[in-house]
Amino acid sequence: MNMALAQYSKTDSANIEEVEQSIIVVKDHLDLLARLFNKFDDAPDFSGSPVEQLDCLNKASEFVQLTDKIEKRFMGLVKRLKAAYDICSGSDAFTQQQRDTIHFYLAVRSIVTKLTKGEAPDTAQMNAKVREMIAAALQADGVEEIFEQAENFKKYQGA
Repeated sequence: MNMALAQYSKTDSANIEEVEQSIIVVKDHLDLLARLFNKFDDAPDFSGSPVEQLDCLNKASEFVQLTDKIEKRFMGLVKRLKAAYDICSGSDAFTQQQRDTIHFYLAVRSIVTKLTKGEAPDTAQMNAKVREMIAAALQADGVEEIFEQAENFKKYQGA
């Protein structure tokens, strides 16, 4: 019984150490990526409307693809960031801003991957997605419900 307890403690200790090391890696990579993006305005992704956020992600993917060197550096950094974050994502060592920034980089990486692998949606698909996002935003604000009530009122009056 004591041997099982000792083994559990060793495993637990190894897991804690792995999480702590992953937290350091994530924070280091966030710093490196911030330096890479120091001339890019990512504010719309964090505080803009859904359409502004989508536009910011598209501009960020274009920024990353300015040169092959930047693209390879970015893709490598985010790949390592994701691997480390997968290990420690449940930790409370990150602020909400850091988590949002991590998700921003992961989204940009996903877009660049799709663009470079030929799986990117065409303009019509992107426009349809934007329309869906706008419709969802309107629905969330209750605007759609107002229009539906107006239509029902017109039907009730026989208009």
